[in-house]
Amino acid sequence: MLNELAAAGCDIENARHRFLDDDAFLEESLSAFAADPELAALDAALKEGRFADAFLSAHNLKGVTLTLGLTPVSETVTQVVEDLRNESAESLAEDYAAFRAAVDKILPLINA
Repeated sequence: MLNELAAAGCDIENARHRFLDDDAFLEESLSAFAADPELAALDAALKEGRFADAFLSAHNLKGVTLTLGLTPVSETVTQVVEDLRNESAESLAEDYAAFRAAVDKILPLINA
């Protein structure tokens, strides 16, 4: 899993350092991300127009994805966080679509 994520642009080397080179713990944490309820919470909050809740979920996901080295996901969720922070509706839909595409690319590598 870790090699596939690195090949997909994830910063696995720095994530390994953050996890004290414990690959088993890193893989366990990556698997937990795949089931993170914040993903569904962000979807629901955006669909329901609860932008304060969406901001909190996106911000939580930003921290988790940075810690796990999921660079393609963290970069796109960072844009979503900034859109919500600045109440910038004009780019939110596009940035959220990029985030979902990044998640959809990474999750199969984690779940393999």
